[in-house]
Amino acid sequence: MSSHPAPSPRVRVLVSTADKTKRAEVTLPLAMSVSDLVATCKKNWSLPVSEDFAIRDTSRNVQLHSRDTLANAGLQDGTELEVYPLLEAGRGDV
Repeated sequence: MSSHPAPSPRVRVLVSTADKTKRAEVTLPLAMSVSDLVATCKKNWSLPVSEDFAIRDTSRNVQLHSRDTLANAGLQDGTELEVYPLLEAGRGDV
């Protein structure tokens, strides 16, 4: 009997920024939250810390909820995800 834990289920996805300047094919644990994926993208791609970002599943054209896990979001191998900034309407910095 092995003392090694069973590997956690994973999913292979393509993640890119909305402007397509950053792209990565990655394998992620299905237990990862969408908000953790956003934080990882912000860190690895040096995205503006002061901006809020969301993730869209481009194949289904749905925004993923930040509190969901990747499993709960229904991601499957080959899913294409887009990280995009959330624009704040009515900002007074015109």
